Amino acid sequence: MNIKSKLDEHFLTLLKNIEREIQKVWEKPKLMHYTDHGVEHSERIIKTIGDLFESSQDPDMLNPYETFILLASAYSHDVGMQSARHADLPDKLEYTLEDKEIIREKHAESSAKMIFESVQPNSDFSLGLEGCEEYVPFIASVVRYHSGKRRNDLNSLKDSSLKGEYVRLKLLAALLKLADELDRDYRRINIKELKFWPLPIVSKFHWWTHHYTQSVTINDGRIKLYFRFPEEYRESKIKDVFIKNTQHLIKEELEEVSDVLWDYGIRLTLDSNIGDINYVPKGVVELVPNDLSDCIEEAIFNVTSHIVPWALPKENIPINIEWSKDMVFDEIRIEIPDDFRFVEFLNVKEKEYNITGNIATISSVIECTLPDAPMYYGFIVSSTEIPDKLKVAKKILVEFLRGDKAIKSLKLYARIFRPMLEVTKIVEKIELHDDQEKLEIPINLKYIGFGDIRLKIEAGIGGRIVRESIVYELLRRLWLSDVLADESVSEGNEGKRGKIHVEPTLLQEFSEQLGKKIENGDIAGMLGMIDEGDVEDFKRWLSDVKTKDKFMEVVYSRIEDLLLDLLTDLLERHPTDSVKLANARTKVKAKIELPIENIKIRLIYTDPIENEYPPIEIPIRIEDKRVKKRKTIIDIPIIIEMAEDPLTNVAEMKMEEG
Repeated sequence: MNIKSKLDEHFLTLLKNIEREIQKVWEKPKLMHYTDHGVEHSERIIKTIGDLFESSQDPDMLNPYETFILLASAYSHDVGMQSARHADLPDKLEYTLEDKEIIREKHAESSAKMIFESVQPNSDFSLGLEGCEEYVPFIASVVRYHSGKRRNDLNSLKDSSLKGEYVRLKLLAALLKLADELDRDYRRINIKELKFWPLPIVSKFHWWTHHYTQSVTINDGRIKLYFRFPEEYRESKIKDVFIKNTQHLIKEELEEVSDVLWDYGIRLTLDSNIGDINYVPKGVVELVPNDLSDCIEEAIFNVTSHIVPWALPKENIPINIEWSKDMVFDEIRIEIPDDFRFVEFLNVKEKEYNITGNIATISSVIECTLPDAPMYYGFIVSSTEIPDKLKVAKKILVEFLRGDKAIKSLKLYARIFRPMLEVTKIVEKIELHDDQEKLEIPINLKYIGFGDIRLKIEAGIGGRIVRESIVYELLRRLWLSDVLADESVSEGNEGKRGKIHVEPTLLQEFSEQLGKKIENGDIAGMLGMIDEGDVEDFKRWLSDVKTKDKFMEVVYSRIEDLLLDLLTDLLERHPTDSVKLANARTKVKAKIELPIENIKIRLIYTDPIENEYPPIEIPIRIEDKRVKKRKTIIDIPIIIEMAEDPLTNVAEMKMEEG
């Protein structure tokens, strides 16, 4: 249907003036664009509008004013693509791709502004609308809604009237929008020029979609698509990507305008069966460039992966990879960090993979017999070293190779977290004076990171390792509970014992050491732990209990209760359940008699999978200013607190790649 034939000579003259001035704009464009927006594009839109009316229930539904407004809009709707100023950009000799994208996004609004501005008395440009001033507001409204931010808001466009006739602006804008979208065949671009431009991938995909679209037809309300592809793509899924994208774009546009068009008897559907696909020899149509081909193949070959969100050092890290059966490749290459190792492969036969250093190659995987099941394989890796940092991300590269080219690459990150103790407060120097009998010098630690830790503490005093203070404390408590019937040693601790974890081997160790102290009458370590007036009573008790039959059986039966009470008292200094004690030496008590120059505290900790972390060594300098020869007891409690900001939501935590 030739819609121009519906106009009289007056309107045809006005339309000819618009066409002539718009042609001048595009003959010497200020801005180079890669898609045709000129008069030829407008003529194709006008033809498509005629085809839409032929499929309607009333081909003559538009009155002359509406017809002229619609055709004038078709010629002027893209003129904003030539004005940076109306897109709020400064005039300059050259524009970047980013500038041009802004101009494209705003071109509908810019075109409407230019339509109004062109008929002003002081305008420095013409769009051929002189003499059409009464139609300009309607033309600008139709143009403004064909693209950009307003394209999805047709319902906000209000119909109007002119000279006693309706002007159905919503209908006119819907027709222009759809006809503009349907002009998407190869005539809109010059691929011979485009292929030499350094363009963004998204733009290339847009233009090659036009290049492969042979024709769009409308017949009896059915929109049908025809395509052409290089012969090389006959068996390739690349063509399916372009076909589906074209169908999606047209469906999307149809959904936006269908309600408006339906109200006026224009019933349209997109034919799900495409027309013929024409496969042509190489050179007639262009192959997609390599970077676009890689991007498309990545979209076609939907490869998914799963890796655990975090792991301790040296902990097994399982990784699973899935992909569609359509992907054709020669082998899979896996590269792990130098300080990692391969532990196991899943769904891969033993002879189908090879490991050389930190690189593994897989030639094939076991295929599932179910038709819709994806292909998959898994592998397990682990780190071989303990990182210095609290958290670190280690890159694992998985590539699907065809020949020597990677057709699909995955970058996965193994996120390694470790527990860490940090010293927050310490006394670097201790001065000993004659008036001091006992000093308490606490060491404050902060626990951060992941996982429980088991803590072992040693103190070196003048080169001698102090390991016996806990045994003497047990002996003291045994004496208090047996001789003095002192219930305070366990009072209030019943409900707290459940928080204590005592290794069975630790009970055996303490029992044996305690038995030896009693058997040998060794009380040297006790003298600083009990009052001087009780020393003789303790000696008599110790001599007496050695003669008791089966006393050691009593010791063995009570050692766990006494130890639990002791550790419960110590736990008050450890307000976190993340710390378990591998032995009870969390309080160093030393008796200083001879002159010494230093005490060295050594903190050793491990995690649940027996990683031993670099110990914390804390030297404390001793300045002995005593004149009299006497004993001074130095008590060094170890206090551990949780970090104020625990590590949570590890899956979204930013990591530094190691």
